Amino acid sequence: MNFSRGPPITAAVARLRFDPFELDPVNGELRKGGGFIKLQPQPLKVLSLLVSRAGQLVPREEIQKEIWTNDTFVNFDQGLNYCIRQIRAALSDDAETPRFIETVPRRGYRFFPAGGRASSCSSRSA
Repeated sequence: MNFSRGPPITAAVARLRFDPFELDPVNGELRKGGGFIKLQPQPLKVLSLLVSRAGQLVPREEIQKEIWTNDTFVNFDQGLNYCIRQIRAALSDDAETPRFIETVPRRGYRFFPAGGRASSCSSRSA
């Protein structure tokens, strides 16, 4: 999978953990307890961006600029809403009582890892 348009991730921060999940944006993988969780490339890019900015509001416009290119012609609102639904399903999250993804109406989204900030781990720890 190619994640060249996503947020810059250095090799030292190849994986991000948020209990009980581990996100490897470089290899395009989301895992829970060592098991692979299927997530399509676009939702994975959105999740990577949100996790990289844990605790911060990420405006919809910034998500659009980071994830969708200027030459991509899609209904952005539908595309982003689809991505957020897919992410929530993968994380067993709920929009009404969010554990990970908070919606800030008309503004954007905020990622809150369970138990505090997302922590990085080396790629050797899996």
